[in-house]
Amino acid sequence: MDARDSLQPPSPMSPGRRFVGVLGAWALFFFASPGNCGRDGSLTLAILAIGLFGFVLSHPLPEGAGRKRALWLEYLAHVIGSVWVWIWLAHVHWLSLVYVGPAYALYFFVQGPVLRRLRRTLPFALALALCFTFFEALRSWLPTPFGLGWLRLGHHAHHHLWLSGSARVWGIEGLSWVVALAGGACAGLALRRKLVVSELALGLGGLAAAALLSLTTSAPKTRAGPRVLLIQPGFRQERFGLDERVGNITKLLRLTHEALETLRSRGEPPVDLVCWGESMLYHSIAAESFYEALDAGRALPGWWDARLTREWGENSERTLRRAILDQLYGQPGRVPALFDSGTWFLGGCERYFSDESGFGHSVALALFDPGGERASLAAKRFLCPGSETLFGLENIVFFRSFFRAQGGYVPDLTRAEETTVFQIETRTGESYRFSATLCFDNAFPDPYLAAGRQGPLDFHLVASNEAWFEDSFEMDQMVAFSRVIALATGRAFVRATTSGVSLVLRADGREIGRIGGSGPDREVSGWKVFEVGVPLERDEYPPYATLAWVLRGASVGIPLALFLFLMRRP
Repeated sequence: MDARDSLQPPSPMSPGRRFVGVLGAWALFFFASPGNCGRDGSLTLAILAIGLFGFVLSHPLPEGAGRKRALWLEYLAHVIGSVWVWIWLAHVHWLSLVYVGPAYALYFFVQGPVLRRLRRTLPFALALALCFTFFEALRSWLPTPFGLGWLRLGHHAHHHLWLSGSARVWGIEGLSWVVALAGGACAGLALRRKLVVSELALGLGGLAAAALLSLTTSAPKTRAGPRVLLIQPGFRQERFGLDERVGNITKLLRLTHEALETLRSRGEPPVDLVCWGESMLYHSIAAESFYEALDAGRALPGWWDARLTREWGENSERTLRRAILDQLYGQPGRVPALFDSGTWFLGGCERYFSDESGFGHSVALALFDPGGERASLAAKRFLCPGSETLFGLENIVFFRSFFRAQGGYVPDLTRAEETTVFQIETRTGESYRFSATLCFDNAFPDPYLAAGRQGPLDFHLVASNEAWFEDSFEMDQMVAFSRVIALATGRAFVRATTSGVSLVLRADGREIGRIGGSGPDREVSGWKVFEVGVPLERDEYPPYATLAWVLRGASVGIPLALFLFLMRRP
């Protein structure tokens, strides 16, 4: 490569063209997303998006009075684009976008000066890949509210298994690198307006490396595992409320009855596990620590309902048993059992507890054994900013009152520190272990990698309440997250949702099926039974399970060290 090609900067770009160019890149990102350009999204549009992004930001700012205007217009374009790609959050409450838009935009706005410095020394494709993946890894690594880990560049390749299979080795970090290199090569060639071998080699080399890793690795060999029944009631957001719980529980029971009776009429084997979605038990479960703290005289947070007493908690569990568990498991001499003997059941609830920091409550998932007794409880690890947590701002009267007035509640949930692993035993005496996660957890590989470090693991499961997001593309993004996690961890992935998309993915990333099939798959009610594949060797994992932390550190550490080194050079 001619060194002058990498050192000569393009001419400054006017503020107006800069604004339009950045906004155009965000438009491409939006349409590239899973759910906007078909169910799976468009890898081609994602490559063009990152290419246009790099092309615009590589141009210097104009000198003089236009410099400040260019900066403000560029940041405004990033804010508009950020709100655009996160627009599904408005289904919960528009206030979330007031924070997410400007905060998310910062991670892209600051890339301009970094990219312009890197391109003076490195081939443009490499400079853009280093810059973009560094800030992407940073926003995914930092905890909220400082980090905003959601859709990453590599997720746009999820359905191209000839590429995404490489996640078995380098995870989402590597996939993002591949897409960024391809987009950077396009931008580098456009900037020079001629064929530059090094740029082309980097762009095609990343794709070739991903294809090679996909071809030379494979998911762990599997065998038939438990039969899992997913129940999707298909509620819309306005139907998902306590005022509707009697009707909603009735619908869930009716769907479960329909599914089991249909399977019996077909002569199919009984199911091992029945799954309802997040929050579908419509009842709260209080830990003994909660009652002990109440008995000891500890005061509830001032904004909590004063009716949260021992009597309330015990009544909630009695009602849960009478309204749901007795209908499923039966009651000798009074209520016939809907379940076959040996059937396990899980569903979402709310958990109240107390620890050294005080009272807390969390979104939880309860597992019930074949006798109808609660066997285990899992809590959500990652919380949605603004709708589930205020990061301590709930302790300030102004914010507490404001959010209660706007949304009708105070977002003050507590996150779990560890991933819970559920274990079930089937009628044949086989035991299966699976990660138990909820909703937003699905966007992060951490809960699933952590579950694998706790011992043998057979598959992953997420229970999710997608009723909030109606029929938006958020659900397709969740499927992309699930597929990459399945590939990276070598385990099948089960999605049990309230209104979509409920499906099962194999450990090799291929979809077994979904409720709704090739037709409407969200805001529709239905059920489907799946035989989940489990690994022959339960301790066999793809390389990424071991390399994840190394790759994550390298994604942040190497670009940071390189940039600091280059900053010392003239």
